[in-house]
Amino acid sequence: MQNIKNTNNFLNILKAKQLLINSNVANIPIKKITFDSRQVEPGTLFFCKGANFKKQYLLDAQAKGASAYISEVDYKIDLPCIIVKDIRLAMSYLGKEFYNQPDRKLKLIGVTGSKGKSTTVSYVKAILDHWLTKQNKQPCGIISTIETYDGIINTESTITTPEALDLFSHLSNAVQSGLEYMVIEVSSQALKYNRVTGIEFDIVSLLNLGRDHISPLEHPSYQDYVESKLRIFQMSDTVVFSKDMENLEIVEQEINKLGIQGISYSTKSDNCDYYAANINFYSDSNHFTVNSTNYSLPGIGSYNIENALCAIAITELLGIPKQESAAALENIETLGRDNLYMTHDNKIICHVSYAHTSLSFDKSFETIEQHFPDYQLIALFGASGSKGLNRIEDLPKSAAKHADFVYLIPDDPGFREHSEIAAAMAKYLIEADCPYKIVEEREAAIKEAFELAAKSNRKTLLFIAGKGSEHYQMIGNTPVPINSDVDVASKLVSDYNQKAKD
Repeated sequence: MQNIKNTNNFLNILKAKQLLINSNVANIPIKKITFDSRQVEPGTLFFCKGANFKKQYLLDAQAKGASAYISEVDYKIDLPCIIVKDIRLAMSYLGKEFYNQPDRKLKLIGVTGSKGKSTTVSYVKAILDHWLTKQNKQPCGIISTIETYDGIINTESTITTPEALDLFSHLSNAVQSGLEYMVIEVSSQALKYNRVTGIEFDIVSLLNLGRDHISPLEHPSYQDYVESKLRIFQMSDTVVFSKDMENLEIVEQEINKLGIQGISYSTKSDNCDYYAANINFYSDSNHFTVNSTNYSLPGIGSYNIENALCAIAITELLGIPKQESAAALENIETLGRDNLYMTHDNKIICHVSYAHTSLSFDKSFETIEQHFPDYQLIALFGASGSKGLNRIEDLPKSAAKHADFVYLIPDDPGFREHSEIAAAMAKYLIEADCPYKIVEEREAAIKEAFELAAKSNRKTLLFIAGKGSEHYQMIGNTPVPINSDVDVASKLVSDYNQKAKD
């Protein structure tokens, strides 16, 4: 079903939101909206957005038959234009209008936080899918760092939260496909730059408030980061939050100020709505009790219990009994989030993790030392060249406190050279007297570390962090295919076991 809107619809919304500066556009039909000049066709309203926008993109859109453009800048070309105060807000409001307010036709859950977002949304989806399957209904849609499923599109993701036009397109697909639920991983950048503005969530969640994405390119200060995260509270009447997080008082003050419902969870205190009691850690699972319901969760680490508590609270608020969430979580597999691959002789463990912040590193190392105290630790990781620039300092500092050796390997270098990023990280390892090596290829480094572990007379754990099950690396703006850490590690362990058997 093709959406067609008239420009007068858009102009009225922009006026109501006090975004319109001026326009020379007649009341013409719009069949498509996009900010990507490669996707333009006749009948398109083209959005000029981004700090790196070039006039050539607009000229390309014009050549492909765009009907008009919308921008903060009048580019003085022979094409009708709408000039606005804030292009990103315009994208959100007009995206919602063009796709017929799809957020109002779905039960939407939004999850944000410094760590654990991807795992938590996968838990929410797993519980909902388990329940929906019993009702012979469509599965839950998901938009996350790992995957996107909207009933039509089912693909690996390359960005946490899409731009507003793409986001509303996904929600529209979900409605057309008959989906009832959609869970969305919401980044601080999406909140700061209005990608989710206008969306009406049924439930939102804040997992934690670490110190990440603090850089001139993202959040100039921790205060800006926190304020961006808290904006999600304005998008729902119900928020699920952890009572174990840093700066809890700020969170509770915001909930009280807005007069919204706050549902809390904790692994440390029973002064909350959802408390994990009777926690027991095993080599491959965690057991705990929530309000008399017993849970068994695959994986290791208390942080996974925290993520599960959030998902349990969210889904019970949606009407799903705890017995059903317990059944769903018992056999859940979150590929690439926290996977252990162990050789049959227990000599080598590959711990493949999506950890990529100082908070997730600290939690991971704490868990490793708790479960595998007699293993030497080799950490393999890098840092993005375009986001979370504080990680260039934070990650090696965290690793240096725990690792016996570090491999600095490519993550998503973006427009920077891996050698430049690694050199900047290395100085913090040098300061801590932590031995390291810079390797230009991720897979080659994992294989080299595994071979060293095989030859060592000590048991060794390889902590392979940052990419998990992702099959790409961002080089410039291009996702370049790679073998995922999961694929590489699982094959190395499988080959080792087979060789030992032969």
